[in-house]
Amino acid sequence: MLLWHLRFDRADAAEVEVTFAGEEHQTTVTIVHSGWERLGTEGPIRRERNERGWAGVLEHYRRATL
Repeated sequence: MLLWHLRFDRADAAEVEVTFAGEEHQTTVTIVHSGWERLGTEGPIRRERNERGWAGVLEHYRRATL
């Protein structure tokens, strides 16, 4: 688990948990980004912003596996 506070104070960090599950010829990567509720009214705004960011990052990972 890591704290995610890009451009924000560490006290306002969300949590990111990354797990890897190996299978015969592939690895499944699961990313859970949580803790938004702690941020009050700012939580949904930051969550939406991070969803767009993750979409771009994950596409690079997907392409790297092809």
